[in-house]
Amino acid sequence: MDTDREQQVDSARHSQQLSGGDISDSAQQLNEEYIAGAMTSGEMRRRILAEYGQPEEQAPQTRES
Repeated sequence: MDTDREQQVDSARHSQQLSGGDISDSAQQLNEEYIAGAMTSGEMRRRILAEYGQPEEQAPQTRES
């Protein structure tokens, strides 16, 4: 398990919860795959955007890890 990735996911989850939201089951599954190293942050981002039907070119850019 990659502790840097786990900390990134925990930080994002905490931020979401502070905003009054929560993370969907499918997003949690993606988080687990990301922490395990099965995908990059860019791939996870693309999959989340696809799930919600938002074209990637309209979404804010993030750094790849």
